[in-house]
Amino acid sequence: MNARYVVIDDEKGSRDVLTGFLNKYCPEIRPAGEAETVDSAYKLITSLNPDLIFLDISMPDYDGFALLEKFGKVDFEVIFVTAYEEHARRAIKSNAVDYLLKPIGIVELKDAVGRAIQRIRDKKMLADSRELIGKGPLPAKPEKITVPVKDGFIYVNIADIIRCEADGGYTWLHFENREKVLVTKTLKEFEDLFLHDQFARVHHRHLISLKFVAKYNHGRGGQVIMTDGVAIEVSQRKRSEFLQRIGIKE
Repeated sequence: MNARYVVIDDEKGSRDVLTGFLNKYCPEIRPAGEAETVDSAYKLITSLNPDLIFLDISMPDYDGFALLEKFGKVDFEVIFVTAYEEHARRAIKSNAVDYLLKPIGIVELKDAVGRAIQRIRDKKMLADSRELIGKGPLPAKPEKITVPVKDGFIYVNIADIIRCEADGGYTWLHFENREKVLVTKTLKEFEDLFLHDQFARVHHRHLISLKFVAKYNHGRGGQVIMTDGVAIEVSQRKRSEFLQRIGIKE
């Protein structure tokens, strides 16, 4: 993996420590630059287009969240590195990869970088697939995917996923033959990843596999009964698209 990262922290000592750890323990990513203010970080990111940033929250001019708000769309992954615990919930809502407290633990750092790399790979695979649309058949989709969980990664069969359920910045994966798993990816990321698979977004909280639809009940938006017996509301906005996907005329 040749991902590039930027370290943003107003304290040079903190930047040096983190960069040293990354050089020693995370050789799969490489440094692209450093910044000590939000304004200089914005210019640096705009110029370099890094894959990943390590972002301090408390800085003299603005906080780290103000930097993210400068971007209409955040195309890079974010790992917050801070001395304060109170911003963790906001960090999760911003879809950050992780929230690391200073002093940084090596195991936690390596796990966070691993999750970031997986996200970067997933996005690249999606971009490559979209680029090939209109240029011939798409390459075969993998039968298994790697998904990040709080303590590492697991491998799952796409064909075994009944549905994906949003839970803030996380997603519950519900399977046919195993316990549900909480994954540190957003539902939108799974929707993009399964773009060419038999999945349909039926609600802002639910992405379902059409393979496991047992019944559809009419209503304002309707209701889907899955093969595991769970009833899922279909939003009115998603109704027409969903019915078209399953071959029902309104």
